[in-house]
This record gives sequence, structure tokens and C-alpha cells, in this order.
Amino acid sequence: MKRKFKDFWLSNKIKDKIKVYFILIFVSILLSLTLDVTIAKEYLYDFSKILNDDSITMHLVDCLENEKTAFRNYARTKNSSNLLSLTEAMSDTKECLDEIPFDYNQIGEERYALTWSIKNAYSVYENNISRLMETDVYDSEYIRTQYKIYDEFSYIQDYADKLVLLTIDSGDETFQSNLPRHVVLSIVIILINILLILSIITLSKMMVNTIVNPIIRLADASKKIAMNDFSSEDVVVANQDEVGELTSVFNSMKYATKERIMALEDRRHTEELLYAEAMKNSEMERQLLQAQTDLLRNQINPHFLFNTLNVISGMANLEDAPTTEKMICSLSALFRYNLKTVEHKVALTQELKIAQDYMYLQQMRFGSRIEYQEDIRVNAAEVIVPSYLLQPLIENSIIHGLAKKEEGGWVKVCVKWVNNNLHIIVGDNGIGMPGKQLETMRKALETDDFNGIGVGNIYKRIKSTMWRGSMTIYSKENMGTIIGIIIPNNR
Repeated sequence: MKRKFKDFWLSNKIKDKIKVYFILIFVSILLSLTLDVTIAKEYLYDFSKILNDDSITMHLVDCLENEKTAFRNYARTKNSSNLLSLTEAMSDTKECLDEIPFDYNQIGEERYALTWSIKNAYSVYENNISRLMETDVYDSEYIRTQYKIYDEFSYIQDYADKLVLLTIDSGDETFQSNLPRHVVLSIVIILINILLILSIITLSKMMVNTIVNPIIRLADASKKIAMNDFSSEDVVVANQDEVGELTSVFNSMKYATKERIMALEDRRHTEELLYAEAMKNSEMERQLLQAQTDLLRNQINPHFLFNTLNVISGMANLEDAPTTEKMICSLSALFRYNLKTVEHKVALTQELKIAQDYMYLQQMRFGSRIEYQEDIRVNAAEVIVPSYLLQPLIENSIIHGLAKKEEGGWVKVCVKWVNNNLHIIVGDNGIGMPGKQLETMRKALETDDFNGIGVGNIYKRIKSTMWRGSMTIYSKENMGTIIGIIIPNNR
């Protein structure tokens, strides 16, 4: 049974596991509350009934005592005021008698007999009171009836006192007889609660072991990859859910990344050799641009990989699988485009698609801090542009412009025709550049003196014979940066 449940748990999707977990918690709380309310209701019902019976019988004794006082006053002075007091006292006593339990099955033989005796005696007592009220005080019958009433009243009070004691004893006996059942119910509830708590703890451990711990191991492995350390062992999990799929993809990506970085180092060495020769003629220059294009395509940023996987690990705890799946698909599309696109020129739709995938991953990382906007005023499917054009510029906007800005901001891509020239604008409202740094970059554009392969490489490619384009950089500190690209005669 335990083995079957473990297999069921490992094979289910994350959202199903979360459903099972919360259903168990809900059932536990509902069952515990139901049992607690049941025993409390039974206990309070029994206790309330005992107190009510005691209260009614004791109230009867008080009513009889008040009626006795009222009768004495009336017997001494037969006037309308004393008559009214006696009538009210008798009315209270009759109401109290009507409230006294008189069900043989509920109160038992002895209490039933006492109650019947009190009710019967009170009925005789009422008749004598009525006869007394009709008798003249000077009549000899008045005195005899008066003493007879006192005797009957004493008889009723004695039985009322006995009924009080008997009711108290009966209530105590009932409480003591029900006490073991209440204790047993309490013990059962405690045992059930303990069992439910143990079940929740066990399921929580399984959640941690099959979801949280694998993602933590993935994050640790990502940190090592971010430091170019690929020596860590593969992350192995038994899951067949999204975590298992993510782990498998991560392990494959780790080996692919290692191989690509090794190839990248080899290509860098080759580029350095080619660069020295490329300056001799234009053909060698175009070969250098080709090597730089290949280098840009195969460059993988370990820090980006680490940050993205950290976001994925956080989303796996907070959302269902569809969000995680979409992030993985976007990341895969980005790598696939970088590693497999060999053309120097592509349709604008491809560049926009890879920019959207990249921005989706960055928005998962930064949340609402970063907004991405597009203003495309051309038919993107018919417009041809250099490959790897938009994503590096957008990445620069985020890394150098928005990531350091606490409140975040926006990145906007605008493409339009102006006098038969294709204008591409990538702008942001990030931290911008000081004037000195901006002048340095503009000078580097003029002299082609770029050490990196980002903006400089893009500028060299759009300026080459194939495109004959131009690039302009505008920036102001604490306001943002705009990069404008013009590619002439592109229709």
C-alpha cells in the first residue's frame, strides 16, 4: 500500500499533489471541528438539561414559599390587595408546576410519583382556597378550612423539597453515567487528530522531498554553472512530473552548455588569429564579421541561466505547471535560436519572437518592475534584418539600464519606414549614461574601437557592405538610453 501511494505521488503532476495536500488539510480541519462540536453539543445538552431540571424544581420551592406568605397575609386580613397577591402567587406556582418534567420515560418512577402527588395535592389545595374565599371570616367553617389548607400546603412543600433532592440526585446520576462516554469520545477525537496531524506531516515531507529539495539542488547546480564550474554531479530525481522533466532538461542543458563554452573558447582563439589577418583586406574583414556573428550566436550567459532557473524554481512553488512549462519553452526557444540560426539575415518576425521570449523570461525574473512595449509599423514578415539584432540591444537595456534601477521601467522597440529607410529604435527609461561615457561610446562607433561583441559587433554588421546602415546612441543620466539603427533601401 505504501509503495503504491509512493508511485502514485511520484507520477502525479505538481498541481494534483497540491490539490491532494490541501484536500487532506481541509478534511482534517472539517473532521476535527465536526467531532469537537458533536461532543461539546452532547456534553452541553446533558449539562443544560440537568441544570434546567434543578432550576425548575428549586423555583417551585420558591414559588410555594411566596404563595405561603401571601396566603398567611390573606388569612389574617381578607382584603382585595392580599387577595390579588395570593392570586398572583398561585398563578406563578401553577406555571412552575406546568414546567416541571412529567414524562415517565424521562424522569423515572420515583420522580414521576412525587410530581404526580404534588400536582394532585395542589389541585385539592386550590379547591380549598376557592371554598375559603367564599366563606365568611366569622363562619366556624372558615377556621377549619384555613387549618386544612395549612396542612395541605405543608404536605405539598415536603414533597417539593423531596423532589428537589431527588432531581439533584437524578441529574448527578445521569451526569456520572454519561461521563465515561464523553471521556471515550474525547480520547477518540484526540487519536483521530493525532492521526490526521501525522498524515499532514508525512505528506508535507513528501512535498519537500519531491518538489522543494530537487529545485534547491537545481539552484545550487546553477550557481556552480554561473561560476563556470561544470563538475557537479547530475541532479537525479524519481519524479515523473514537471520537476522530473525540468531536471532532465537541466542536466542535458548543462552538458550542452559545457560543450558550447569549450567550442566558444576554441572559436575565440581562432578569432584572434583571424583578426590579425583580417585587417589586410576586405575579404578577411568579412570573415572576421562572420566569426563574430557565430560567436554572438553561441554565447551563453551563465548568469542569465542561473537567474532564469532561480525564477523557475520560485514559480514551481507558487504556480501550477503551465507557467513553469511556458518559461522552459521560452528559454529553450532562446537557446535554440542562438545555437541553430546560421543565417546572417532573417525576417523581422524571427527577431521580434526571440525578443519577446527573452523579455518574458526577464519579466518572470523582475516581475512588474520591467514593461516591454512594441511599436511595429511595418509588415514584419516581409522585412529582412541582420540576425541577432534586437535581443542583445534589449539585454543591454535591462542589464545596464533597468536592473540597477530600483523602481524598474520600460523597454520599447519601434520599427518604421522613413523615406524608404528602415528605422529600428530600441529605448529604455533606465539609469542612462553620464555625458563622458556617452561621448566615449560615440567615439568608439566612429573609430570602430569596440572591445566587446555586443553593440559594437551589431554596429559593424549593419555598417558592412551587405547593409550599409548606421547606428546612433542617445542617452541622459537618470532618464534612459535610445539606440537608433537605420538600414537604407531595405524594401
